[in-house]
Amino acid sequence: MERFLVDTHVHLHACFKLRAFLDAGHSNLRRFGATVAGTAPSGVLVFTEGAKERNFGKLEDGSLVDESGRWTFAPTGDGISILASGNEGERLLILAGRQVVSRERLEVLLLGNRSEAPDGAPFHEVLAAAAAGSGVAAVPWGFGKWWLSRGRVVREGLEATAPSSVFLADNGGRPRGLALPRLMRWALDRGHGLLAGSDPLPLPRQVSRVGSYGNVFSGNVSGANPGRDVVRLIESARGAAPTFGSRDSFTRFVRAQTGIRVSRQV
Repeated sequence: MERFLVDTHVHLHACFKLRAFLDAGHSNLRRFGATVAGTAPSGVLVFTEGAKERNFGKLEDGSLVDESGRWTFAPTGDGISILASGNEGERLLILAGRQVVSRERLEVLLLGNRSEAPDGAPFHEVLAAAAAGSGVAAVPWGFGKWWLSRGRVVREGLEATAPSSVFLADNGGRPRGLALPRLMRWALDRGHGLLAGSDPLPLPRQVSRVGSYGNVFSGNVSGANPGRDVVRLIESARGAAPTFGSRDSFTRFVRAQTGIRVSRQV
């Protein structure tokens, strides 16, 4: 049985260089893997692409390449995963995934899913469709997004779905030292699983966060259909799946949030 380190919430933002993105992902997964497993387990980066992001498809068809020649890419046979190989023997599995934004500006992640579902539908409809679709559906934490009326929308949406069909997702941007959000605690008590991912923001320095936070899974993954097998491992998780890595410090959290707000005004 093999161990897998899976960063379940990754964006290849336009401000990231492809080589830096993959180098950071591999370096972080290898470093944290050695601390949790004593070895370097296989690493997986799950893309959670927004409506305008098409990087998985570009890697698949060869229209996006690492111009330095360090990384090459080979689609697997399952249609939802790509094997990235470094020129020094490095290997990363990249899994397809989507991020759909509801009318209330709440996010739903579709892991292992290449759906073309549009943004803008009410949250309960987005969540119901995600729960009924292929792959893994997850509702990620976001700063300020689970407060007041939107928090009630999330809870009502979860109450209308079976706990086994929807996960919640923590991310590396939530400051260390904070207690688990009340909505996460409620969801865990209800029987929902809890995943983790780095969720780097669209700021150049955030590329270093790729692969720095996620979950540890154990199981068997085939060479022919590795993406499908990873999805199966994630689906089988119950409660708060074991994590690796760390979330941001409060200082880094404030710096990142400030940077995002400044970038939106430019």
